Amino acid sequence: MRMSEEDKKKKFDKQRKTLLKTKEKRKSQRPLVFELKIDTSHLNKEEQIKLKMFFVEAKWIYNHVLAMENAFEYDSKSPLVKVLNKDREIEERKLKYLPAKNRQDVHNTLKWNIKGLHSTKKIGKKVGKLKFKSEYTAIELSQYGVTHKITGRNRIKINGIKRYLIVRGLQQIKSQYELANGKLIKKPSGYYIKLTCYINITSDHIPRIKNPSTGLDFGIKTTITTSVGEKYNISIGKSERLRRIQRKLHRRRKSSKNRYKMQMLLRREYEYLNNCRKDKANKIVSKLLRENQLVIMQDENIKGWHKGLFGKEVQYSALGTIKSKLQKSKQVLIIDKYVPTTKRCYTCGNMVEIGLSERVYHCDKCGLTEDRDIKTAKTVLYEGLSSVNYIPIPTEHREITPVETKPLLQTSGCGASIV
Repeated sequence: MRMSEEDKKKKFDKQRKTLLKTKEKRKSQRPLVFELKIDTSHLNKEEQIKLKMFFVEAKWIYNHVLAMENAFEYDSKSPLVKVLNKDREIEERKLKYLPAKNRQDVHNTLKWNIKGLHSTKKIGKKVGKLKFKSEYTAIELSQYGVTHKITGRNRIKINGIKRYLIVRGLQQIKSQYELANGKLIKKPSGYYIKLTCYINITSDHIPRIKNPSTGLDFGIKTTITTSVGEKYNISIGKSERLRRIQRKLHRRRKSSKNRYKMQMLLRREYEYLNNCRKDKANKIVSKLLRENQLVIMQDENIKGWHKGLFGKEVQYSALGTIKSKLQKSKQVLIIDKYVPTTKRCYTCGNMVEIGLSERVYHCDKCGLTEDRDIKTAKTVLYEGLSSVNYIPIPTEHREITPVETKPLLQTSGCGASIV
């Protein structure tokens, strides 16, 4: 039975009011995302096939809608999609496994991507076009209680599979958390559910900050150096297991099942190494933001470093990950990348030429001698503080009169922005 126009309007108004109410509530809450791993050893053969086909059919829908003239006109109730077979010929296939709600979510994800590109292009930025996917790795679970639900200890239910799934990691979720949307993720190491929760912001959740501010220096020899002398090194290169898998892969015949198995092992090893780097990066970023009220960093051209002489060092470190995570925080102040923080003396403003191999900075004018990385981090700190009118020059190193201080900083060419 079809809904009348009046019933549709009432339903729409009810949904709109609920969304506005939720949006207002989220302003006083903080989001948390927890990763739960699905224990596939407890799945029967039918359930394993269903999980696999969820992602296959999601890929079919995404590519089918993307190939349409108007992606917004796709009918998610239709069970038929057009796909390319192994001979690169178009054929029509029927969707058997992916539930209707998840089909809608795949379609909505594509619509959000198109709208995002349109908004980016509208503000003058250069954008490309959406491409067809050879693999779909994340299915949206948009509504808690409908698409997914926690049913007990280490148990979660998702639509499309009759039995509950046994997952690892539910102990992370506390009783005071409000459960929200999630994502079903496919990785080389298995299937995961990323569950979003919200917690009310209270004084108990505000971290205790020890230091008012710190400056950071990004480098190749030392990944991160702070202005107080702390040094953090991250270097996780190719493991021996990765090299062994690569050698075996080269000996496998193309398009064979054994080659496919080795490719999956290779992807799992790459995932493990990336997780190791991310883990170290998360711990460093968490420590810096937890212990400092303000973190000042320079907008380093890490992409240029990777393309230049230090590609391997940057690849094995987590410089890009750390920079990206810090940029998202409101506690971080970023100064312009063209400020000569390595050459400039933070005591007298003198410019000293220093080579990459020189690890000690020495100023001929004022006699300052210090480790180059620590000195650079201090220069970043003082440049950032002066740009937002904190303090002009550290009092312990001040060798000029207060009248001279302001003009010196105005001519220093410092540019900064708060993220």
